[in-house]
Amino acid sequence: MAACRAAAPLAALLLTVAAAFWPLAAAAQEPEAGAPARDTDFTFTLSKVIGQPGFEVSVPVLFGRKAGTRNVGSLRARISYPAAALKFNRIEDAYLSRRVKLEVKATESSADPATSALLMEFRLPDPQGTQFPSGHIATLYFNIAEGAADQVIHLNPAVWIDDVQVKENDPQTLIEVGEVRIAKDPVMVGCFFFSH
Repeated sequence: MAACRAAAPLAALLLTVAAAFWPLAAAAQEPEAGAPARDTDFTFTLSKVIGQPGFEVSVPVLFGRKAGTRNVGSLRARISYPAAALKFNRIEDAYLSRRVKLEVKATESSADPATSALLMEFRLPDPQGTQFPSGHIATLYFNIAEGAADQVIHLNPAVWIDDVQVKENDPQTLIEVGEVRIAKDPVMVGCFFFSH
C-alpha cells in the first residue's frame, strides 16, 4: 500500500506528460489533408515492426479483398533487403490461411552479395470452391544480425495477383510497404493502471 502511495505522484506526472503529448501523436497518425483513403479492390500489407540486433523479428503479412470483388487463386510477393542486416528464418501460415488450406511458402535467394530477396507464394488448392482469405495470412520471421546498426529497412514488395503483376499506383490494388526498424535500444511504450 505504501508503495502505491509513493508511486502515485510519479504516475500523476506521467499521465500529465502523456496527456500533453497525446494530441501530437494523434495528429501524426491522421492522413494528410486532401489525401483521402484509397478505395481499392485489393490491399497487400507488410507490417511495420521494430527489433534489436541479435534477436528474431516477426513481420505480419495481410491481404484484403473488398466484398463483391472477384476471388483470387494465387498471390505472390517479392521483397529485397540488406543481407548483412536480415536473414530470413521462416514463414508461418496464419489461422485464416489454415482454415482454407492455403499453400504458403517463401524462398530466400541472393540478388547480389549485399542484397537478399524473398519470394512469398500463397495459392488456393481449389479456387472455385474456396475464397482467398482476407486478413492476416502469414507471418515472416527474420533474424537480425548481431552487429546490425540502427536503421530502418523498407520492405517494398512487388506483387502478383493470379500471375499478373500489380503496377505501381494501380487504382485497383493498394500495396502497403513494410519496414523493420532496427534499434539497439528501442523505445517501448507501455500502459499501466493503478488500482487500490
